[in-house]
Amino acid sequence: MRTVTPTEASTSLPRLLEEAKDDAVVICEDENELGALVSMEDYEIVRRAKAKRLLASFDDLHAAIAQRAEADGMSLDEVEQRLLAD
Repeated sequence: MRTVTPTEASTSLPRLLEEAKDDAVVICEDENELGALVSMEDYEIVRRAKAKRLLASFDDLHAAIAQRAEADGMSLDEVEQRLLAD
């Protein structure tokens, strides 16, 4: 993994994009990592992983709502109706 400054990133973008196809290029300023150039393949892997985590969170939330509704003697349909009521 290579690190570059923001200035180098802006002046050498085409070359760095080519390098990023093989390994990430991290843009750093004063030892702070600001961002990274990665291949589209790596980006898609990260994007899919984020989507899976989000969906899992929704599943967890749905399960918690269902559990609470059941404890309160309500069905999920009743919860939905209450949420959509004006």
